[in-house]
Amino acid sequence: MKIKLERILIEFGGAITAFFAIIELVKYSLGIFLVKCLADITLPLLEDYKILHELAGLAYILALLLLVILAVISLIVGVYGFKLYSAGAKLSRETAEKWLVKTMLIAVISLFFGAFIVTAASSIALLGVLIVLAKKED
Repeated sequence: MKIKLERILIEFGGAITAFFAIIELVKYSLGIFLVKCLADITLPLLEDYKILHELAGLAYILALLLLVILAVISLIVGVYGFKLYSAGAKLSRETAEKWLVKTMLIAVISLFFGAFIVTAASSIALLGVLIVLAKKED
């Protein structure tokens, strides 16, 4: 039994995207935990140095904010990945056009915020959608 690469990309592109989005979500959750632990250790040590303490506090808040944004993006990408996976086997040209826009948007937003693994996984799903769109009508 020969499995074609295009069939794998079409049917499992969404699952690949969702899997890597979950990995990214775990990574960012661990990052939030580590930033919190580091801040709890270092901020009390810098209380004597007012400017450094304020800058470290600002860096802490910005790091937490960025990690939370990345975690939310990864969660949204995971949900869309599972939806694309459930639609993958019966993906037609009409539904592929809708998924093309969503997948491109996810890839661009992930790339902008630095979620490179999610961007790569979204590109795999995008390739599967493009294959469906490029197929000739039988």
